[in-house]
Amino acid sequence: MIDVSRTTISRAENKTAAALIMSARQFFTGMKYEFETSTVCNEALKLAFYSYRQDATNHRNKKCTLELDASYGIVNLGDFKADELDAASFDWDKHFCGIRKYFAVLLKDHDNCFFLDANCFEHQAHLMVLSGLSLADKLLASQTQTISNSKSGSKPFSWRYYTSLAIVTNVLRSAAKDLYLQWCLLYGALDANKKVKKLFPKCQSGRWGSVHQTEERLIAAGFDQLREVVAILAKKFWGKKKQSRQANGDDKENARPASESLNPDTLALEQCAEYSKRMGKWRTYAIASTEELMWGRLIEISHWARAPIMHFTHFVRRKVPSEELHSKGHSLCQLINGKAHSIFAEFSEMLEPAEGILAAIQLIIL
Repeated sequence: MIDVSRTTISRAENKTAAALIMSARQFFTGMKYEFETSTVCNEALKLAFYSYRQDATNHRNKKCTLELDASYGIVNLGDFKADELDAASFDWDKHFCGIRKYFAVLLKDHDNCFFLDANCFEHQAHLMVLSGLSLADKLLASQTQTISNSKSGSKPFSWRYYTSLAIVTNVLRSAAKDLYLQWCLLYGALDANKKVKKLFPKCQSGRWGSVHQTEERLIAAGFDQLREVVAILAKKFWGKKKQSRQANGDDKENARPASESLNPDTLALEQCAEYSKRMGKWRTYAIASTEELMWGRLIEISHWARAPIMHFTHFVRRKVPSEELHSKGHSLCQLINGKAHSIFAEFSEMLEPAEGILAAIQLIIL
C-alpha cells in the first residue's frame, strides 16, 4: 500500500495524541471525584503518585520526551489527609540539572507533597562506561613510553581506545564485502558466516554502553584472524585505492579550490574526494590499531571488567513480565529486595580474588 496523500502517519499521530489526552483527563477527573466523595473514612490517607521520566536526543537540536505514570489509592489510616507523592527520574545532562532544580523549587511550598528525586539508572550506566573509557586512555598515555620501550624502541602508541573502536568498526563496515570474501578464502565460509557476515555494530557517542556490543563482536571474530585479514585488505585493495587517488590528482597539492566552480557536479566530486581522504586516514589508523597486541588485550579486559555494569543496565531496561510483576514487583522493587546486592557481588567476585587481578595484569604486560 502507498500513502498517496502522505498524511496518514500525521493523522494517526494526531488521533493518538487526542486519545491519550482524553484518557488522561478521564483518569484525573475520576481520581479527583473519588478523593472528594470517598466513603472509606473522612480521615483516610489519600495518596496520588506521579512518576515521570524525561530524556532528550543527542542531536544538535535537542528534542525532549516526557513520560508520566500516575496512580492513586485510599487507605484508612486515621491521622493523615490528602498527600501527593512525586517521583522523578532524570539524566545528569546539563539541560536537566536546571529542570531538577525547577521542580524542587516548584514543589517546596506545597503542603503534604513529597518529591523524591532519583538519577536515571540507564544514563548512570552510560556515565560509568564513559569513565572507564577515559581511564583506559589515561592509562595508555601514561604507560605508552614504558611498554613501547620494551617492544619497539621509543615509538609510542598511535591510537586511543574509544577512537580506535569507532574507527575500526567504521572501516570494517565500509569494507564489509571485501572483508567477508577474504575471510572466506582464509578461514572458510562457515567461519565467515559466523563472525563477519553481519555488519559490526557502531560505537555511539553519548550512548557509551554501545561499546560493549562492539567489543563482544571483535572478541568473537578473533584478533589474530582480524589482524591478518586487515593486513591483506590493506595490501590488496586499500593501497591500490590510494595510488589511484594520487594518479587522478586527488591529493592536497593538486586539489582544485572550491571557489573555482560551485556547480553541483563539482561539489559532489569534491565531497567524494574529501570522503576518500578521510577514509584513507581511518584505514591507516585501523591498521595501526589492529597491529598492536595491546589493542586486543585491552578490549578483552575492558569487556570483562564492564560485565556487571551491563548486567545492571540490561536488568533495569528489560520489560518485566506480568507474572513476575505481581510476584516480585518492578525492576526498582527487585533491586531494593536483593537484586542490587547480587549485582554488587559480581564486582566483589571480580576484585576480591588476587588471582583474578594478577591474571588481568599479566594479560596486559605479556
